Amino acid sequence: MNATPDIGEGQKQALISSIQEVDKRSFLQWIEDPQNRRRLDLPKPALRHLLISQRVLELAEDPAQVGIVVDGQTPNTIDAYVIEHRPLAISNRESLKRYIGERNKYREDYKSRARARGEHIFILPDRRRPYLSADVDRYHVLYYRLVKAGLIGLNDYIINRINLGNNRHPELLFVRDYSDRDELRGKGIASSFYANLRQVVIEMGFSYLAGLNNPRNVDYFKSKLGRSALGEVKPELRIFFTDNPDETDLRNITIDFLDASLKTEFLGRTH
Repeated sequence: MNATPDIGEGQKQALISSIQEVDKRSFLQWIEDPQNRRRLDLPKPALRHLLISQRVLELAEDPAQVGIVVDGQTPNTIDAYVIEHRPLAISNRESLKRYIGERNKYREDYKSRARARGEHIFILPDRRRPYLSADVDRYHVLYYRLVKAGLIGLNDYIINRINLGNNRHPELLFVRDYSDRDELRGKGIASSFYANLRQVVIEMGFSYLAGLNNPRNVDYFKSKLGRSALGEVKPELRIFFTDNPDETDLRNITIDFLDASLKTEFLGRTH
């Protein structure tokens, strides 16, 4: 992808609309075949329509440089990253390699000290913990395996990690992981992603959209996105969403019933 020169807001919106049009066309061509319904091994042009939200394109320096890196994909799973390819490197290669080496050595030293003092002795980290210099992007550290494999470049600004699966039931899509950069939180990216995801998975033929949340954000999924907690589902039907409903925190799995009649069936009510 070639860099797009600086453009005005109106031109940027026109570019975004054009990108989305192309992505949607690819998706519709894929989903036209009934055999492709509810499959997650979409070709990359169609996958863009599923994973890249409008807000990501709006916040990008250059929407034309926003793309997807696929780490793993089957008919039932997708593990991918949304990135923006920047004109200049955001991590220095030597600094990144040096930090990774120091971090690995620090971890080994820590484990050695813990083993020497006994496995039940708590060891406080010492002050030799490696320092992350300003010329290293911490998300390149977090996903260094992909950098080392050449899937993510030093110019790639990682925006999202998204992991989806429908292994449990053909009509249930589970968001196994969604994360974004710390500095991008509170800017509408998650809301835009989930609004787009909901619409697209309905088109794909899914009936349920669920996810395992944590106590800090479960209220967001219930109040903002209108999901129901697993604890609200009739006890005899909870097994549909998890293998061990008796051992699961019923507050933290949330479900979006994409058909109102299913909500009545599973909850005994529509709201």
